[in-house]
Amino acid sequence: MSSTPSSGSPSLSQPRNMGRFENTTKWQDDVPPDLIRPVEVLRESFDLAHFAYGNTSAKFCYAALHDTPIDDPTREHFNFLMHMKAVIGAIATKRFHELVRQNTPPALFKGFMDLYLDCLTQEALRIFQELLLIGRAHQKALATPYVDWAQAQCLHMVEYHRHRVRNWVQRVCDVQPYDPSDDSDEWIYWRKWQPPMFLPMKPSRYAPFEAGTAWNRADAETGQRWLDRFADDYVLHLEMRVKKAAGIAILERAKKPQPVESLSPNGSAGAAGPAPVTNSRIEARKRKTQARNKRWWKKYRELKKARPDMSDAWYAQQIAKLPIADGCSVETIRKQMKGQKVGRKPFRPIRPK
Repeated sequence: MSSTPSSGSPSLSQPRNMGRFENTTKWQDDVPPDLIRPVEVLRESFDLAHFAYGNTSAKFCYAALHDTPIDDPTREHFNFLMHMKAVIGAIATKRFHELVRQNTPPALFKGFMDLYLDCLTQEALRIFQELLLIGRAHQKALATPYVDWAQAQCLHMVEYHRHRVRNWVQRVCDVQPYDPSDDSDEWIYWRKWQPPMFLPMKPSRYAPFEAGTAWNRADAETGQRWLDRFADDYVLHLEMRVKKAAGIAILERAKKPQPVESLSPNGSAGAAGPAPVTNSRIEARKRKTQARNKRWWKKYRELKKARPDMSDAWYAQQIAKLPIADGCSVETIRKQMKGQKVGRKPFRPIRPK
């Protein structure tokens, strides 16, 4: 087979007929109306990632498997391949090169498929973090805890694109022939496709590698089963990574103090209670109290000077009538004046001249 998959930019529009693969459960069912569009933006981002990463990796994988040159005059796909390696990091890139150097069909296939899925994993985790932030900001509008909501939305998104992996496997192995007698479903699902025997061979799967039979073909029914296995592996791999990230988020949330809901007069949960008091707020309250007490003490001295023979209770009553009382009771003011006299220096009455 000398032809290569059709070239195209990773930024081109996505293939048609995507709606045919929609999940039975609609993702909008668990999303408040105000969040429909933000979640839709994230789903579109994952859809574009599937297209861009899948298109470039498929182009290089097909060329490697069929020993054909890459048709990339502007080096757009070469540059994007370098970007993909940067996305997955040094360790995964090293594993990719080790597989490619084996130069056997199953090793080449696994190398590029792992590259494709590792890039998708990073994008799924990025989107999960975005969903966490959205869910936390709108958790009162959600029917479930926001971490569970973010995980469910992310996994629904992953499952929705499982057909992309099936298509990728077929594209890197063969170019779909055009038969005008086929119906539209055959053109979409390619059910007549017969897979090469290297797909289950090591290191792609567990069967021993046999160079002489690598390009022999299995029947179409077997091909559909194998495609399902590759799609299942994609879902399982991303599901494990997202669930692990969700577990970390749950643990981090448990380590932070949560607002305590106050009870309304009828006993139902009301608005959240006051936020935890910080050191700066404590210091501000302390300075405010000290300034208030200083005003009381100044007025107390003035009253004591004018009426030296009155009791502390009388002085407190006079201060309580003034704005400087700040709504405090007579007893609170009296105790504060008494504390000032006991805790600081002895009060010396000023005799009238």
